[in-house]
Amino acid sequence: MNAISENDADERSEGWSEWASDQCLQVASYIVEPPCWAAYLGYRLVAPLEGFDNCESKVQEIAFRSLTVLGGLVAAYLAYAYLLPVLSTIIAMGSASKLLKTAGYALRQENFTYKKGSLPETSLPKNTTIMTWNVAGIAGGMHYDHAGVISWKGRFDKIISEVERNNPDILVFNEIYDPLLASALYNHLTRRFSHVGTEMGANVLGVNGGLMVLMKCAGTISNTDFSNNPWTITRGFACLEVKRNPQDQAPCLRIYGTHPHYGDTEADKQRRNAQLGQILEDNQKRNSERPLPMIIAGDLNIPKEEFSSALPGGCKEFEHSYKGEDETCSNMGLKAWSTNNQYLHDGRTIDYISLYNDEHKGGVQLTNGHLGKAYETGNFDTRTASSDHQPVIAEIILP
Repeated sequence: MNAISENDADERSEGWSEWASDQCLQVASYIVEPPCWAAYLGYRLVAPLEGFDNCESKVQEIAFRSLTVLGGLVAAYLAYAYLLPVLSTIIAMGSASKLLKTAGYALRQENFTYKKGSLPETSLPKNTTIMTWNVAGIAGGMHYDHAGVISWKGRFDKIISEVERNNPDILVFNEIYDPLLASALYNHLTRRFSHVGTEMGANVLGVNGGLMVLMKCAGTISNTDFSNNPWTITRGFACLEVKRNPQDQAPCLRIYGTHPHYGDTEADKQRRNAQLGQILEDNQKRNSERPLPMIIAGDLNIPKEEFSSALPGGCKEFEHSYKGEDETCSNMGLKAWSTNNQYLHDGRTIDYISLYNDEHKGGVQLTNGHLGKAYETGNFDTRTASSDHQPVIAEIILP
């Protein structure tokens, strides 16, 4: 478990190691931007001719792709003609990126990156707004076949606008895989929050879990890696123990932000259920020292109809804030990307803000659970959708 308290926030945010770590991770991402751009162009060559970030007319798009192929052929010829320098450059760039990631992770004081926001800590309002959103922040063109949306750079302004429109006191982002996106979000939202945790977990060869948490109030942020991750991704869960007032000695609420394993096979479900069990076990251990009401928020990758069966035996049920019929995640963008897809559903509800119904919840309530707007339900537009997931928003009523 790794924690940071509000008492040492100023000291940590000004520490050279945190700054150096952040710079290393960002430079590592900049180094791989050229191959990511090449991968993006490769994805675009096989994309449908309409929608997404294609040219307005098919003729223009075909011309663009023809030039892309011509450029690729020229690049391939030059690579063949200057094979040794090209290979040396590729190896050097790849090695430098991995070394910088290694250094960035090693310089951190904990297994996540903490940043102090510019907003002074606030007291929790009686109706505290919490928001969770999977924004598909994936680089290298994989946003096409993983989410059916355009690059996060083309959606960024809409993402910021949606956050500002809902003005949450506590915000949980999922799929912030690109450190450049994490940095951009922090730069644009720092004036709205007091504490930010990002780059949760460490993975030099793969990616971290893409979790980012932001809060206006005083409290602690911690991150714990799941114990059963594949080598390609280091998922985990953030724990926020928040205070009603900055001057309070003890927190009044515990919030878990997470994004467990994805997949529909039995092996995937078993891995995901074990990860959910690890969160509940962590909550139980914390309750033995300080009992608190518990809320879980994030893209849990568990369909609503399977939620109860995913809980470990003997656990209490969760009370979901959003009770509507509209899905929280759409597969329509993926279907527009490829007609030969394996998705059985147009969409489903897998994103939650939920209150754990145990004896410690006290008088805490979740109300006004609703969806924000990342796309038009029933009319998914690949050009304008800000994500394949709708934001979920709710109000926490404290006694």
